[in-house]
Amino acid sequence: MRKTIDKGTAAMAQLNCAIRLWLNEDDLCSVQTLAWSARTVLRDLLKAKIGIYRDRFGDFGLDRETANFLKHADRDPYSRILEIDPLIPEFVMYDAIRLADDLEIPRSRETKVAMEVICMKHRMGIFTPSRHEEEEEHEERRREESRYEDLSEEEREEHHAWVEHEDKIRHSAWMNIGRLRLADEMPF
Repeated sequence: MRKTIDKGTAAMAQLNCAIRLWLNEDDLCSVQTLAWSARTVLRDLLKAKIGIYRDRFGDFGLDRETANFLKHADRDPYSRILEIDPLIPEFVMYDAIRLADDLEIPRSRETKVAMEVICMKHRMGIFTPSRHEEEEEHEERRREESRYEDLSEEEREEHHAWVEHEDKIRHSAWMNIGRLRLADEMPF
């Protein structure tokens, strides 16, 4: 039996699927393709509704190239992309959610969770630090940099490894929060 679906609903289904894959840290290529497709449809719907639309983040530069690579093989069937920046799908999902908001499409559980996790990770929106917190953070960074200058090469490598380890732990924590919220095991 055929199902009738409008473009906004289709875009939201793609976005929700991209978010679930992203929260499970599964298949970045699919996350990228689904999020970009949803964003493109939502952007076009908003353009049709209001006439002119100005991108919040531009067109994400090289991301268009990545998106085209992931959906076309006719131009260069043997080309390879060495890496996909894992941050780009997050910004594409963020923008798609904001476009859906502009179109007055109600937020799904997935979009609520994704917005919370993205904002926590990137300190956007309500998570933006106060001026005092920014100054404290800047001062701490300055102190850290001055300590770093006094380290030997071996100590610098050890420090760099530790910072990477801390970043991975933070990333895992944010994604776990997102998975728990999506599974309704942790309330908003």
